[in-house]
Amino acid sequence: MLVKTMNNFYKHFKSHYKIIIYQNINLLFRPILLLSLLSGCTFLNNSSKNRNQSDNKYFNGDLVTKINEIYSKENEDMYDSCDYKNKEKIFEIVLEINKKDDLIKKTFQEKSPELPTIKIGKYTFLNYKNDKDPTNEWKTSQDSWNDIIAFYENAKKSDDPVSWARLNRWVRSIISDDEDRIKYGIFYGSTRNSEPILLKIKEKIEICLKNSECINIGFSIDEFTFLSKGRLYSRFLFLLNDKEYPINKKRNLIQKFLNWIDSDLDRYKFNINPIAKIEDKTLVIPIDISVFEADEASFIDIIETAWNLSAGNKIKLLSQKRPAPSFLLNIDDMPGGRAFVQFKNQSIQLFNFGRIKTMIHEFGHVLGLRDEYYTHWDLSTCSYIDEYNEANIMSGSSTGVVLPEHWEKLNLNYWK
Repeated sequence: MLVKTMNNFYKHFKSHYKIIIYQNINLLFRPILLLSLLSGCTFLNNSSKNRNQSDNKYFNGDLVTKINEIYSKENEDMYDSCDYKNKEKIFEIVLEINKKDDLIKKTFQEKSPELPTIKIGKYTFLNYKNDKDPTNEWKTSQDSWNDIIAFYENAKKSDDPVSWARLNRWVRSIISDDEDRIKYGIFYGSTRNSEPILLKIKEKIEICLKNSECINIGFSIDEFTFLSKGRLYSRFLFLLNDKEYPINKKRNLIQKFLNWIDSDLDRYKFNINPIAKIEDKTLVIPIDISVFEADEASFIDIIETAWNLSAGNKIKLLSQKRPAPSFLLNIDDMPGGRAFVQFKNQSIQLFNFGRIKTMIHEFGHVLGLRDEYYTHWDLSTCSYIDEYNEANIMSGSSTGVVLPEHWEKLNLNYWK
């Protein structure tokens, strides 16, 4: 049954991926371009990082540079049929957005008086209120270049500045997922229910590594199908089943396999802030918010009001400039970017005309909470599918609020 599943996947792979291969009589195939990839190049080192710690994730205005990094020749072996199909149009869209850079900024400035905003220092943030209480249930949404391309064609015809501003925001958001999936090889097959199968896969790999002669991990059909959703995991599976691939290299490959699984399991773990301090019932977070100049108090009030529930332990922001230990807040002046937090260099990235809710969500990462939305790649529709709970600030970052369950995690990890 497993052999039949692998053969079906092989047929699917051949029809979707443009990569030089040769067949092995007894097994499946060997992607030739992978041989140098698995010898310890930069790609593997970068790819094992957590999403929030990928290098060069800051899209500072120039989309052209970023899209050239992602869709470069050296990343071509990570493309799938969707990427080949849309690449030319993606470059066209990005070039047009780049030409309208000043128009987009002007549009946000002109439209801001019509929107619910809060001014902090020289920056403006959108402060939308929910029309109704968000429902505490899981939902799905879909995002794709196909939809963006259709929107772009209409924007060209109307030449409406608001449409271009919206397109800019949309493109900057999806590019982050493209970068992780194509450039860094991040696994886009996990859902909110994937932790148990990842733990089982990890257990089997660890058992195999303890036996110096083991080269057959023995994945079940469900585990094999799950791993096959990832471009790099598919390659690992094929090489491990290739009788011509040297045994010593297979053992090294199995260890790399384990490292990747550990990385994917990280998204389900709490990430303790290394510079946070406990002062009795208060968790003190040092943060460099000098970007707001004389208006630091406004930012502090927004964050503390959102995160401090009525009773129990509290959070306090301590304004502390670097070089003293602190998380550094940066703000991109170009509207429409994607906010994120990097624990590696202790930084927070926001953007002008971003949402107040986004600000609160990103601070949740500074506290150690992980994203609680889950994005997977659907090759059949060339779409990213998001699972999210709109009532949870770490899941529905445009509608959610801080919940008691967030404080349960904070209490468990900081006040043990």
